[in-house]
Amino acid sequence: MAIKAGLISGFILFAVLQGVAFAGGLLDGELMFHPMNRGGGHQHGQSSARPGGKAYMLMNGDDSVMRMWKPDGDSVEIEVSGDYFDLPMTGVDNYHAVAVERKRQGLQESYMRYIYRRGKPAGHSPAELLAISKSTLEVVPDPLPREHRRYQSGESWPFVVRFKGEPLANVGVVLKTAHGNGSDAVSDKDGRVRLHIPDDFFDVVEWQRDERRADFAVTVEHQDGDMRYRTHLGAEYEINPKHWRSTSLGVLVIGIGMLVGGFLGRVRGRDSKEAG
Repeated sequence: MAIKAGLISGFILFAVLQGVAFAGGLLDGELMFHPMNRGGGHQHGQSSARPGGKAYMLMNGDDSVMRMWKPDGDSVEIEVSGDYFDLPMTGVDNYHAVAVERKRQGLQESYMRYIYRRGKPAGHSPAELLAISKSTLEVVPDPLPREHRRYQSGESWPFVVRFKGEPLANVGVVLKTAHGNGSDAVSDKDGRVRLHIPDDFFDVVEWQRDERRADFAVTVEHQDGDMRYRTHLGAEYEINPKHWRSTSLGVLVIGIGMLVGGFLGRVRGRDSKEAG
């Protein structure tokens, strides 16, 4: 046990020395799992462009149960041996839902992520996966980002809170980023909220492409009788490309291109007439 603890401590120390900030500061002490690239990989302000794919780290996961839902709604329990795990292969493309949950006296906790995996066409819409009740209390993206798209800093996104499969109204919902910032709202009669993702990456250089990503979590608590429920929806967000892309400049370039194209077209037309 001491050897295992030493190995974990050494791994974390190595990651910190490499400039990696773990999700422990995001939901300190809470049940969660966290994506990591193999070889010590990115998190929170680190580029994810490394080969080998993602492994996951389970945090504060004693006595928890983990399950994964495929795009068609089928689910499988995931066995986690130790603090690190891989997701089982499904061979199908599209979003999968992965949740870890545990019950203790008077408290049920859960943490969920929607993870895009590649493979053969699943033949199912992400909306079908979102419609499935996967935990007693859950926060559901409405909608999920499309393929090749991620949550970005400075954006606002809609979510739905559900309790026992039904919309939960008038409950406080909090979004918190790995950088310690966030936003909050109260769900409406349909359980809907819109939450803002802060533009809070440090040392962003304007007009210079930056592919760093970090985690955020959307958290809800609800008391029902003698039982308290707490759930988190985790996801990655990236730096908004507006920092190195200019909409006005793009419009100007397109406009110049159209003018030049029109001028060249007229010149060619005039030359054709003269040649005729």
